[in-house]
Amino acid sequence: MRYVAAGGERVSAIGLGTWQFGSRDWGYGSDYATRTAADLVQHALDAGVNLIDTAEVYGFGNSERIVGAAVAGRHDEAFVATKLFPVMPLEKVVVRQARASADRLGYRPIDLYQLHWPNPVVPLGTTLAGMRTVLDDGTVAQVGVSNHSADRWYEVERRLGRPVVSNQVAYNLVDRRAERQILGYAQARDRIVIAYSPLAQGLLGGRYDADH
Repeated sequence: MRYVAAGGERVSAIGLGTWQFGSRDWGYGSDYATRTAADLVQHALDAGVNLIDTAEVYGFGNSERIVGAAVAGRHDEAFVATKLFPVMPLEKVVVRQARASADRLGYRPIDLYQLHWPNPVVPLGTTLAGMRTVLDDGTVAQVGVSNHSADRWYEVERRLGRPVVSNQVAYNLVDRRAERQILGYAQARDRIVIAYSPLAQGLLGGRYDADH
């Protein structure tokens, strides 16, 4: 397994995304949640994959619970990332949601806590005040963002006054927008880009053609 060392962290170049854990979408049922998902996490850790990415909105919290149970006893082998869904990311909401995610995962600190999307209504300052609190009280070890432009990433980092070690964005051979500015920003500042949908949700996986 290859690893990326940046932002003071060492993560596997391949990560395990867990949006489907605990979700009924696309036919993922209870057997998948109780058996298959846990097996996937164990196989990933056995292969040297330490980056496991989830979010509070995945399966309405069930993904975090499944991931937490799966890494129990192997925390030192895992780098678990989860995300705040910013419906109303006021300071107290950020703190409450971060602590709830930590409880579902079953350990503190959360290795990486990401702001899932920018919120154009709530002032950034109040969101970041909550992030500072959970950093200071040990709920969270590192802060990241997701679906942020390079300019927005910089603004979050500047106003937080601390490293924002990662940005998780769509990046694949079809969608290469991250190459315009985001990759350059990460390289210049020793940060990490986490690519989601690397196979363009199956488009690059050979499943689809003109007849299917």
